[in-house]
Amino acid sequence: MVLCVVAVCWAAFYSMPENSSLEYVGIEEDLESATVVPIATYPTDRLFITESREAYVDSTLRLVVPRMGVDCMIVDGVDYETLKRGPGLYDYAQLPGYGNPNVSIAGHRDIYGAHFMQIHTLTEGDYLYLVYEGKVYQYRFLECWIVEPDDWSPIYCRNFSCITLTSCDPIYTSLRRIIATGELVNSQEYTEDYVFALNEDPAVTMESSSQSQEETPESAGALPESGASEDTSHTPGLISPPQ
Repeated sequence: MVLCVVAVCWAAFYSMPENSSLEYVGIEEDLESATVVPIATYPTDRLFITESREAYVDSTLRLVVPRMGVDCMIVDGVDYETLKRGPGLYDYAQLPGYGNPNVSIAGHRDIYGAHFMQIHTLTEGDYLYLVYEGKVYQYRFLECWIVEPDDWSPIYCRNFSCITLTSCDPIYTSLRRIIATGELVNSQEYTEDYVFALNEDPAVTMESSSQSQEETPESAGALPESGASEDTSHTPGLISPPQ
């Protein structure tokens, strides 16, 4: 069984559109004979809210990303005040598990802890982790890309289980969103002696990867050119509601 993580950085964070009709989706369960684990099958063409997401208890999900220097608990929601406390779980997110949930998380890149400051440094083979309800979910990084502020597609469910982290791009602006994704390769019971490995290749280190990366102004979150007319406010902007 293969699952996935998605990491996304947004300048303005996605939140539930006002006055939108909400769809609540239950879990279609199927038991695997070998693992006896419930399988969740969610729509992949729209946003929705699950009962388990609605019942999420603040700061019970842990995110660990060695490359980014992140080890933090995930708060409940992505509004401006909530994100001052740390990365938050989207209203439309799902919780980690089998099937095709998308655990979408938003976090700041330059203020209030700047947990996602180093999202652009993720390297092929890097691992990301979620710890939830006594289990650790290990994800392998896939890719990073940039989207416009009104593009909701990165937090849609996909055909596999995944997570999405979101923040701003470039850093110090709210112009675009940077997305990073990964694929879940393992899950197991969590113990205190669990080792959060950096990369699938033991030869890859923080130093060797940073030397081989070529930062671009966009990926590094450079400041806009002097005189730029774009909005550089850190206040989460209004986002076009999903169609």
